[in-house]
Amino acid sequence: LYSTASPLYNLKNLYLNGEPIGDLVFPDTIDKLSNYSFRNCTNLTSLVIPGTITSTPKYAFYGCTSLTNLVLESGVKSLGSYAFAGCTKLESVTIPQTLSSTGNNAFQTSTAIKSVYITDMEAWQNMERGNAYSKPTCYGASLYLNGAEVLERTFWEDIGVGECNDS
Repeated sequence: LYSTASPLYNLKNLYLNGEPIGDLVFPDTIDKLSNYSFRNCTNLTSLVIPGTITSTPKYAFYGCTSLTNLVLESGVKSLGSYAFAGCTKLESVTIPQTLSSTGNNAFQTSTAIKSVYITDMEAWQNMERGNAYSKPTCYGASLYLNGAEVLERTFWEDIGVGECNDS
């Protein structure tokens, strides 16, 4: 999977029986993805990454411009640099408490993110982040803790809401 000769390297679109796949749920039997594997896969709209894939490598979903919903399940521990950068229609991100690090620019130019869902505020605040663009909240997305919006403004600096400005 790490070779440029792989059919998954820099995949543009994903098809099953000649039909484009928009929703992708990896089976629990998959435990590794490669760098650039789904980069610029423009028909991908919804993505669920199971906890068996503990690390999402760099540029894995970069430029998936139709992706609107991302769910990282419990067990996912890290996101590589630029993993979800350029996902310009991404609106909703679910982060497990197991996610402990995000690489540089993991969500850069993913400016449409409106909602980020977490279950553990302490884990969220202690997450190691490469830079401001590593936070899915950097463009001003609302943060939800166990389904309830976090409105306490004193937390906003710690959670990185609205830190990014690409203009």
